[in-house]
Amino acid sequence: MTKSEIINNYINLFAKFFDITADNYKTLKYLNLKGERDLDRILDCKFLLQDTQLAKENIKKFGLCGRVVDYDDGELYLRVYGFFNACYIQKEVIETLDNLLGLVFDKKINNENIFKFRAYFASHGSNIKDSKEKIRKSFLLSRPDLRKNIISGYSSNDLQNIHFIKKEKVENLMSLWDDLLEKELQKILKKIIIDKNIELLDKSLISLKRDLQKFIKLSKNKNIINIIEISKEQTLTIKTIL
Repeated sequence: MTKSEIINNYINLFAKFFDITADNYKTLKYLNLKGERDLDRILDCKFLLQDTQLAKENIKKFGLCGRVVDYDDGELYLRVYGFFNACYIQKEVIETLDNLLGLVFDKKINNENIFKFRAYFASHGSNIKDSKEKIRKSFLLSRPDLRKNIISGYSSNDLQNIHFIKKEKVENLMSLWDDLLEKELQKILKKIIIDKNIELLDKSLISLKRDLQKFIKLSKNKNIINIIEISKEQTLTIKTIL
């Protein structure tokens, strides 16, 4: 099972839980929510996760250039901005859910590479503070690199010279974010499905508990396989060097 499939399964489990319990007043007490408004926010988070995941899956399938046969620069920029902000919205959803469910949000996530790139190129590009030089800079995307599904760019207003940003492939940035998203979704689902007596809320939810336990096991196996594959690649590299 791929990383995307596991994430989609987690999102579907989250959606199923609230499809079954949304109209149940016991849900507020079960999740220790302050009121119906908090439950409504969680339901909105469900839709936001589904919508943003659709956007990411489209990028994985068609890249930044999209379905167009010839390069369309307008579509290129539209998709790169959409890619970064889909991931950012997912990060905000995780933080919101953590706050509502009494979990601790790892603020280190804010410093992940994908959100640094977003700040440079998809949100604050005209006004980036450089703490070392104590000035503000602006950054531009490299259009030729975008056509290759690579995020890269530069600032021409450095004090010394043109400041280039390290290149990153879109799939690498998304993969690193998906690793974190998978762990965060698993943490949230364990809180609401495994760590509580879910059968007291609704007996039909017991199947969700079994499904979640199965997906967590598959996720662990996937990570073990990834480690083995990396180990094999490193061994092959060493043999090649020797």
